[in-house]
Amino acid sequence: MRNELRQPTDLTNEQLLSDVKALAGREREATARLIASLAELDARRLYLGEGYSSLFTYCTRCLVVGQFEPLVVGQFDRSSKQV
Repeated sequence: MRNELRQPTDLTNEQLLSDVKALAGREREATARLIASLAELDARRLYLGEGYSSLFTYCTRCLVVGQFEPLVVGQFDRSSKQV
């Protein structure tokens, strides 16, 4: 059985430490890809065709990123200003 399928309580200390590091790396990669995709979605203004007036509204209502709003939308705002 792969570590991803086991409960954290079933892992050894070494396995848990390894999994946490791997999961954090995948989360960072996924967030970076999401931000890049949101930037392109914004450039194309695709949220308008989905019935949302802004990218912010699309993120909070369609993607329901409410609790992660500062992370995703805030990072998107910063990254779009750097482009």
